Amino acid sequence: MQDRIPLNIRADGWQASAAPLKVLADGSQIPADDPRTDHVAVLFPDGWLVSTRLTAADDGTEYDDSDDAVEAVKQERLLGFSDWINAPLDEVLLRHVIRHDRFSPAVDTNLFPNFPKSGWIRSDVIVGSSASAWSVDVDLGLVYGHPRSGNGFGLACRRAGQ
Repeated sequence: MQDRIPLNIRADGWQASAAPLKVLADGSQIPADDPRTDHVAVLFPDGWLVSTRLTAADDGTEYDDSDDAVEAVKQERLLGFSDWINAPLDEVLLRHVIRHDRFSPAVDTNLFPNFPKSGWIRSDVIVGSSASAWSVDVDLGLVYGHPRSGNGFGLACRRAGQ
């Protein structure tokens, strides 16, 4: 596989579909409404490829923060790519991952079955407050500032350059 894919092109070279697709570890795609939850990423119609890997290594050890989790996805070369980055709040998380038509959880658990049930603290800091980071409340679908000393974080990473 190539190291980078252009926006709106799937990893296998086919055009992105009109609906989200679940991407399996071998790179094959299945419809988003398929009940399987063993997929490793979700491909959205606008070209975002979002990993479903989250807070723990295969052995169950939790990562210290979302940067460590992204690094693990890079090292694993998930779907053959090593350019995964932490997904931007506004471009990916609020548009594709957080669902505004539901709460508790405010995510589609069929697309993101391993998402933290209550929320998480991201690794990116809030401008003007280096002691705080963005926190995402999945119960209510809120995003707000939270002290970085709080517990827990989650990860939605996407391909760099998308």
